[in-house]
Amino acid sequence: MAEDLEALYAKLSLGGKECSSLSTDGTTLELPSSSLSLVGKLLAPRVISFDQVSSLFKRLWNPKKALICKPLHDNVFLFTFESIADKKRISLGAPWLFDRYLLALQEATDDLISSQIQPTKCPFWIQLHGLPLGLFSKAFAERAGNFIGTFLEVQTDSTGSVVGKFLRIKVEIDIQKPLCRVIQLDEKFQKRLIGIKYERLPDFCFHCGKLGHILKDCDEHILTSGSEPADLEYGAWLRASSITNPFSSNRQQHTTQSPPPDTVNNSQPNTPQSNDHPQQSPRPSTSILLIENSAPKPSDSLATLPPPHALSPLNLTHIRH
Repeated sequence: MAEDLEALYAKLSLGGKECSSLSTDGTTLELPSSSLSLVGKLLAPRVISFDQVSSLFKRLWNPKKALICKPLHDNVFLFTFESIADKKRISLGAPWLFDRYLLALQEATDDLISSQIQPTKCPFWIQLHGLPLGLFSKAFAERAGNFIGTFLEVQTDSTGSVVGKFLRIKVEIDIQKPLCRVIQLDEKFQKRLIGIKYERLPDFCFHCGKLGHILKDCDEHILTSGSEPADLEYGAWLRASSITNPFSSNRQQHTTQSPPPDTVNNSQPNTPQSNDHPQQSPRPSTSILLIENSAPKPSDSLATLPPPHALSPLNLTHIRH
């Protein structure tokens, strides 16, 4: 509706007072502190009650100091923290989910228009399984992260090594684009396909691979008269079924308390979507990741995370020729 009105306003022939610009000097609302505020947009196909969102995230985030939530637009919310430490902890804890839909967060600025907020980035921890041993390096982790999105950090063990069951890296991805499913290595490694598993992945479409809707709500899927399950390019196999420590020899499951039935937070393992088709085999990616000069450098200094919980490895037969 807001977009329709914007288009209508753009076509109007202005006259009289409408031709004059209204001065905003001295009237701009001062946010409590933009450095303490985040704007969140819930990527859901239906409007979610503000009271539900506010109640859940206040309980889930459990800030040490006050948190004020305000609705700005349908599924758009302003979160203002009293403590910069609370805000930083929430930002670093992303992604956050409500009812399996992503709450995309961004910094609050005084020129944001609530009806036009379209977050484009969100950080995710991803797992790369089936890597050749020679590619377990910080340099390759950074290159792979920048291939998928924007590299943020890589998990290391207590000695600073990344060698383990799989490579675990944090990447900021473009949430307006389809999920990247595989990395194709270059000829040195026979163009081997490396599967990507996303931790805490919200609901997404098995047809177009985008977040924010599922298959039955996909306009592209409807316009193409619907794909058979075998033709779908995306599936539940993109989810990491839990969070695992790539350096641990023991499998440990989550023991955290379950959230309410209609909510999912980022401390819970992901399960396959019930609204979409079961896992399908995608066509392999045609992108080639060059891996030359990817040996680790002495200057690498990337953060080490606390050991997470366990996950069974990806079966690469789902994504290879």
